[in-house]
Formats: sequence, C-alpha cells, structure tokens
Amino acid sequence: MARMHGVSTQAANWITRLIFRGIRKRVGHLSDTWPIAAHQPGLLLGWALHELSYERARSMDRRLRTLVQLKVAVLVGCPG
Repeated sequence: MARMHGVSTQAANWITRLIFRGIRKRVGHLSDTWPIAAHQPGLLLGWALHELSYERARSMDRRLRTLVQLKVAVLVGCPG
C-alpha cells in the first residue's frame, strides 16, 4: 500500500485524465503508481511518453522484449 494518496480522476486535469484513460485501455486497470505520479504532471507525462515509445518500439521482437522484462524483474526482485 502506498504511503500517499494518488490524484483522483475527478481532481485531475484533462491531460492526466487522458493519460489515465489510455492506461486503462492498454492495461485494463490503473495501478497505484500512476495516480501518485500525477502529483507531478511533468513526471507523469514523461513517464507515459516513455512507456508509449517503449511499447511501440519495433527494433526488438515483442516476445524477446517480454522475456527481457521478466528477466529484469527477477533480477531486481519484483514480486509477482
């Protein structure tokens, strides 16, 4: 559980709502980290653009990229 509360969708500005909608469309839900990052709109926008460009990168096969993500998560000790 996060130590601070995230920005609610009702209190968010239109750019943050647009980013939240895009995340829900791609992932299916909104994790706790995105509303917390929304306290700093520049950080949220930069993070969203980074994730979008990473998702659309075509220089690496999608299956290989998923395997690399899994390996990195195991190496750094991410749960789940």
